[in-house]
Amino acid sequence: MSDQIENTLFAIYDLEISPCSFDFFQFLLSAELHRKRYGFNNINLIFIPGSNNDMFYRLKKNNLRSYDQNKQFYLNVLIPGAYLIKSVKNVQTLALRNDILKLNLNIDNTFPRGYDINHPIGDYLLRGVVMARLRNENPIFFEAPEYALSDVKNFLYSINPRKKILTLTVRELERDDNGSRSINYKAWNTALKELTNTFIPIVIRDSNKSFEPKTLFEGIK
Repeated sequence: MSDQIENTLFAIYDLEISPCSFDFFQFLLSAELHRKRYGFNNINLIFIPGSNNDMFYRLKKNNLRSYDQNKQFYLNVLIPGAYLIKSVKNVQTLALRNDILKLNLNIDNTFPRGYDINHPIGDYLLRGVVMARLRNENPIFFEAPEYALSDVKNFLYSINPRKKILTLTVRELERDDNGSRSINYKAWNTALKELTNTFIPIVIRDSNKSFEPKTLFEGIK
């Protein structure tokens, strides 16, 4: 086994039991804490499809989002989001669940610890983060990769701001939750009109609305 493989932690996100959602980032934090605790140099992140080799088995089973919505979230959020942890050097998507058996995995180089394809383990509930705090370990922070920082710098250069930038990240999710997961459009529309006197507001839309031609608030990018 090469030194590179010996120094790699294989972090397995099994979509049989783990959601295609922002919970993934809690898993990522726990994986990075595990990497640092046990002295691995880098992380190889592996996505495994669920039952019947369905990438979005868990969410489809619960009827939370359509296949296309899950796919877009996976491609535009989970995969690029993995690189918010700089130790993640490789991201793999397995076509078949049993493809994991082709990798040289064992209890020492795998996260979640003790993962087995026949008895999968999910770790996206921040248990590892809580335990790290109890151990007085240093916290983990996400860092934007260089290509993202470059894109933002180029955008800011193109608009040549003469005021301070104010960003609003919105969640446009609509479910049977009485609107508790989405923003108050009316209130924010009023607030943004007032804030334009001092700031340049930039609205960062939900992932499935990123390419909408119409802006969410009139006159706001």
